[in-house]
Amino acid sequence: MTDSLTASVVKTLFSEELQKIKHFQYGPHLIAPAHFVVLATRIHFFGTIAIKHSSTQSSPGQYLSDKNELWFNFKKAETLPERAVVVHEATHAILDMNKAYLSVGDTETMAYVAQCQYARANNEEQGNRLEMRDHEGNLIPEEDDVFRFGWDIAGTLLSGGTPSQADYQQLKNAVIGHPNYSENYAMQAKNDGIYAVG
Repeated sequence: MTDSLTASVVKTLFSEELQKIKHFQYGPHLIAPAHFVVLATRIHFFGTIAIKHSSTQSSPGQYLSDKNELWFNFKKAETLPERAVVVHEATHAILDMNKAYLSVGDTETMAYVAQCQYARANNEEQGNRLEMRDHEGNLIPEEDDVFRFGWDIAGTLLSGGTPSQADYQQLKNAVIGHPNYSENYAMQAKNDGIYAVG
């Protein structure tokens, strides 16, 4: 576990930056900073999740629950957006670890809340939220809405508030409208537990 990508993922999950996020509950399912520490321990000391790099995958990150693999299209999580992607994908791994019975749409909703919380809590320029823009710099609404609504929920949580059911539903609707999830959002996520790799 000495390659730079794995080291940067573990560092992110163990970091004080991640401890800034607030625990949140979505239905019966809880995500808390301590969960990321447990996950980091499993990666670093037990190798129960493999960290992989692919320069050809279109999305910045992906978690494959059937293989217990975290994939990223960057070689090292250096920037705040890259580290936020690590938090997003780690949330999927945590839900898998906990065998959370959820749809793909629900798991993505939770992952975007965690990702946006991490980015917002550690963003020195508070006006700059996570965004999805095209090559010309224009916002792509059907892909950006997950960040727009996730950022609002993150703000509520970080200020000590509790997002409403309507807030979460608005984010889930954005997930459903996202081209990456529009066809599979209702499918059951394969959260079957994490076991030893190999």
